[in-house]
Amino acid sequence: MSNSPRATHSVFVGYVMRCLAQRFGGDPELWEVVGLCHDLDYFGTTDDRSQHGIVVADWLKNDLPPDALDAIKAHDHRTGIHASTVLADALKLADALAIADALLGRKSLAVLRDSDGEKKLRAIIATRPYLSDMIAGISRKHGLSWPKLADICEAAPVQ
Repeated sequence: MSNSPRATHSVFVGYVMRCLAQRFGGDPELWEVVGLCHDLDYFGTTDDRSQHGIVVADWLKNDLPPDALDAIKAHDHRTGIHASTVLADALKLADALAIADALLGRKSLAVLRDSDGEKKLRAIIATRPYLSDMIAGISRKHGLSWPKLADICEAAPVQ
C-alpha cells in the first residue's frame, strides 16, 4: 500500500479499532492489527470485490485468530460473508468512520457532537447513505454515543 491514501485509511481504522477495543474489553493490539491489515488486498481485488477481505484473511490465516479473520472477511458486504461479533462490528464501524472522514474531512465529523448529529451526518453524506446507516446502527447496537465517536475520530491520525 506504500504511501497511498488506502494506507492512511488503514492507519485511521487501526487507531479507531484500538480505541474501540479499550471500550469493549478487547485486545487493543489485536484489534489495531485487524484495522491495519483489513485492506491489504485492496489493490489486488479491484477486479473482484467479492474477494476483498477474503484474500487477506487467507494470507493471515496462520497469524490471526479466527474471530479476527472473520471480521476481516466480513468487513465488506460484497463478500456475502456475515459476522456480527463485537470485533467484526467494530471493524465495520471504524471502516465507515474512516471513509466518512476521508470524504468529508475531520471538521465535518464534529457534527457527531451535536444533539441532532445523526441527522446532520445523513444530510452531509446523502450520496452514501449506507455509511450513516452503518455508523448509526452499529453505534446504537453497542451503546456508543455519537460524541464518543467524535472524540475518537478527532484524536485519530489525519488522513
